[in-house]
Amino acid sequence: MFSESDLVTWIGNKTSYSTYLSEETSIDNLDLPVPRVYVGHLGIKLENPSQLHWDGYSGQENQEVLFTSIQFICKRSDLVTVRTNIKNAYNTFVVDDPNVSRVSFAEASVIEKNSDRIYWQEIVATIMPRMA
Repeated sequence: MFSESDLVTWIGNKTSYSTYLSEETSIDNLDLPVPRVYVGHLGIKLENPSQLHWDGYSGQENQEVLFTSIQFICKRSDLVTVRTNIKNAYNTFVVDDPNVSRVSFAEASVIEKNSDRIYWQEIVATIMPRMA
């Protein structure tokens, strides 16, 4: 696992975008500068949830996957550029644990939009081995 703050700092440094820990926000807050990025962990799931094992050895092979949300608000006309910059940033994020995978794309979707702005979410995944 890694600290949300580490990814916030990484994305902010790589993109120069205003980047924060996740909070409740809305696209309607028009006085905030864009792009704005929000990062926060969503939770952990098993790599193969249908293969839940209660014995120690089999269970260790079913790795945990940490899901993290990277949300951003930007002008609709800038979506492609902003998304590319953010994706390039999280794809180069290095977790300070050699047993943990790199952050990789899992899914993306629109949260909210209006005629000028779009509120977008990327969900990224990090695989963590269960062997201690």
